[in-house]
Amino acid sequence: MAKKKLQARVRYYKADEKWPERYAIELYDSKKDTWNLSSSYEFVKRYDHPEAGDNFIYFGIVTEIFKLMNLGYDVDAP
Repeated sequence: MAKKKLQARVRYYKADEKWPERYAIELYDSKKDTWNLSSSYEFVKRYDHPEAGDNFIYFGIVTEIFKLMNLGYDVDAP
């Protein structure tokens, strides 16, 4: 039996009435054929550092992506 491929993706979410603007890491569940939220990183600090513009991200999302890659995940980012 073939080993199932581990998949993750990074998605951008615009702010809405419930959540602020953010990036999220989602993991694919092949048994249910769905994507599930793993972690979410808000842009709150970006407003404290406007000079960073859209390039501001939390270091935590970078380390989380590397952790998933080290675990064998194929990570897709926009």
